[in-house]
Amino acid sequence: MTDASEPTVPSGPTPATRFLATTGLSVAGTAVGLLGATGATTAAAGEGRSGALLTGLYMSVVLLTSAVSVPYAPRVARRLGPRRAFVWLQALAAGAWVAAGVALLLDAPTMPVLLCAAPVFGITGGLSTVLRPILTTSYLGASGGTATAFARLSVASGVGWAIGSLGGGVLLSSIALGWGLVINGLSIVPLVATVRSSAPAAEPSTPRASDRPWRTAWSALAGSSTLRWTAALGASSLVFLAPITSLVVPIAQDLRQNPLVAGAGLLMAAFSIGEFLSPIAVRRLGPGREDLRAGAVAGAIAGAALLVIGLVSAVLVDRLELLVWLVIGVGFGAFRYALKAFFTGAAAEAGAPEDASVNLAAAMLASGLAAPIGTAMWSGVISRVSADAAVLIGGLGALVVGVVVAGATRRTPTSPNART
Repeated sequence: MTDASEPTVPSGPTPATRFLATTGLSVAGTAVGLLGATGATTAAAGEGRSGALLTGLYMSVVLLTSAVSVPYAPRVARRLGPRRAFVWLQALAAGAWVAAGVALLLDAPTMPVLLCAAPVFGITGGLSTVLRPILTTSYLGASGGTATAFARLSVASGVGWAIGSLGGGVLLSSIALGWGLVINGLSIVPLVATVRSSAPAAEPSTPRASDRPWRTAWSALAGSSTLRWTAALGASSLVFLAPITSLVVPIAQDLRQNPLVAGAGLLMAAFSIGEFLSPIAVRRLGPGREDLRAGAVAGAIAGAALLVIGLVSAVLVDRLELLVWLVIGVGFGAFRYALKAFFTGAAAEAGAPEDASVNLAAAMLASGLAAPIGTAMWSGVISRVSADAAVLIGGLGALVVGVVVAGATRRTPTSPNART
């Protein structure tokens, strides 16, 4: 018989484990949904490179609505509580993805359906983007800082993205693309159930009240040079690096991949393997550096990787060209997602814990407003020149910005989030 005074050991997975697992599942669904949506927009354009323009239009609407919704995240989190707000937002996103997918399966016009759904995807995604790092730190522990917790999450995300990319690419090559959107919506449900029912080790701080979200965001930027440099680094990532994922189907089309969606999934899988390895990059770059400066170095390395891809790919064709993309794409993914982790850590830890959501919202707003510019630039270059040219421009831009930010942060005093 067990003594009643003995502590009981909880059975089953911990809340942290469930959060990691269900996040990985939702990311796998996101990969399938991205392939389905961008595959549909590319197919709607017919033959040629104009698919990049329609895909860029759809993604620009998603990114713009995401950016303008970001300042309202602290208000939503304060009114509902961070966990409850995240649950409602993710539930709404799941419903929107399923509804859009069903509409496509019923042969509704592709672009009207996706352009109507894009603002919902953008708003729910933008608000959730601010809340996710706060919940990640709460579930996975704050002892190593936000960047470390986010790097741990990258392992689950990398596995999920790889499975979703490869599985989705094969699956959507033989079934209707609308199923990709339905699968995306259904994959979010377990994450919603986990956050709703499983309390984290430390409940996230409730944001301070703010009646003017946009003014609060700009005030946070005006009052912190670190936050301004963080926003600049995030903007460079969204302009020069991120479009390679959102425009992966048009890129695969330009690389003459057949079947198209399966080829795009293979490229995405290479990037996701890099995301799985990003904690190694975080551990290598983090010690002795501020999160911001470490992120700048990661961005410069990711840009250099793109330059190599573009230069080598410009002289190769067919399978050798794809091989270069896959091999170097793994390294690119590792440093790109390391940059994302450092960006999140630099923004979240730029002030007191109760200001984390405000600082995240401010940095994400300023950087997110630049995202449609990057998508438009990449889609325009792909449609008028080539994917190789877009990669070269993106790599050069990321490398230059990374070097500039790294140099600027070297001249500033060490901040509280510096690593030792």
